[in-house]
This record gives sequence, C-alpha cells and structure tokens, in this order.
Amino acid sequence: MSHEDMLLFGHHEGEEAQAKSAALSVFSGDKLESLIKIAVVYKINEKKLQELHDTYEFGYRDVLRGKVIDAIKNTAPEFQTPFFFQNRTFISTRLSAAVNDRIVNPETGFDRQLDLIDVYFGQVEVPSEVSSKQLASAIQLEENERAIHLTNSRLIRKETDKLVDEINNNATVIVAKAEAEANFMRAAAEADAFKTIEDARNEGLAELYAALNMTDAKHKASFDYLRMLLNHKDAKLRVGYSPLITAPAP
Repeated sequence: MSHEDMLLFGHHEGEEAQAKSAALSVFSGDKLESLIKIAVVYKINEKKLQELHDTYEFGYRDVLRGKVIDAIKNTAPEFQTPFFFQNRTFISTRLSAAVNDRIVNPETGFDRQLDLIDVYFGQVEVPSEVSSKQLASAIQLEENERAIHLTNSRLIRKETDKLVDEINNNATVIVAKAEAEANFMRAAAEADAFKTIEDARNEGLAELYAALNMTDAKHKASFDYLRMLLNHKDAKLRVGYSPLITAPAP
C-alpha cells in the first residue's frame, strides 16, 4: 500500500508550512527574481520503504525538499518573467517534468523510493523592490529613448538646414553664373553686331570711294569727317567760300 504526502512551498496552511512559509525564490531568464508557490504531491513506494529509511532515516522529506528546490531553480531561468504569468499551464508541465526527472533519477534522486504524483503551480509574485527596479528601469529606458530621439531630431534638423543652405548657395551660384553667361553673350552679340556694322560701313565706303575715284588718303579722311558731322544731331554744316565751320545748334 502506498502512502501519499505533500510538500508545500510558499503556502500558509499546516504546521510544516508555518515553519517554511516563505515563497520559493527563483530567478528567471531575464535575471529578475520571482516568488512562486508550489505544492508537490508524492508517494512512498512501499516496496522500498525500508530502503528509504535505511538511507535517509526520517530526514528524507528535507532531502526531497532540497531536490525539488534545485530542480525548480535550475528550470526557472529557461523562461522570462512574463512567461510565468502568461503561460502557466506550460510552466506547470515543465516544472513537473523537471522535478520528476530529479526524483526518479538513480544518481540524483530516490531511485523509485519515492514517486511523484503531481506538481501544483500556484501564485507567482514579483517582490516590490524588484517591481520598483523594473519601473525605474522602464522609466530610464524611456528617458534614454527620448534623449536619443531628440538627438536624432537635432541631427536631422541640422542636416536639413545644411542641405537647405547648400541648395540656396548652389542656386545663388547658378543664378550668378547664368547672369555672367548672359552678360558675356550680350557683350559678344553687341561686339559681333558692331563688327558687322563696321564691316558693312567699310565695305560701303570702299565702294563709294571707288565710285568717286577717291584714292588719296587725305581726301578719304576729310570725307569721313564730313560724314561724321552730318550724322551729329547737335551740329549744323554751312558751306561757303570760307573754311568749313561747325557750331553747336542754338
């Protein structure tokens, strides 16, 4: 006949629990402490009862407690803290398997002197000091992210202002270059027009000189001078027996 018994971790019922009332402290994969309440139901294999007492006398419960604690503490880091609240069924199954493997193992456990019936996964609490640290860390993280955001915003604004300045500078250079090119083209066009006019004038004078049979350079110069006077709006030309006289218009 087998005898079932229970070990309590973190419960306040019964004489034994009063002596060991503190919840089991474990550390999850994110290095945070959690307090969990667990009940382990087991039975003694009657066929190995004498072997159990010969090995542990009546201290087997303390040995069992230590092995259960080791199994749970070694398994808890497999999960992050939120997992203990969000996936309780999976956690309970995983802890049960870990405790059972430890108890029935011939080298680390009781070698079938005790058999695990079930592991009840109870309340999970996060210590207030841990919660405070988590809150402080979350606030600090948010402040860090805000500072990074502000820094990035300043950098982006600075780069944008720099880009705008470069665009404006480039636009100024382009406008100045365009104006310079336009002035150059205008001056070149005026020079070409003046040259064309001069070439046409010289060609016309050459034809006129030929028609008048004018070959003397002095006569050509005098003729050009007379033409200049005739084209001057503020001068009048009078021709008589006296020398050529010019006077400004009244």
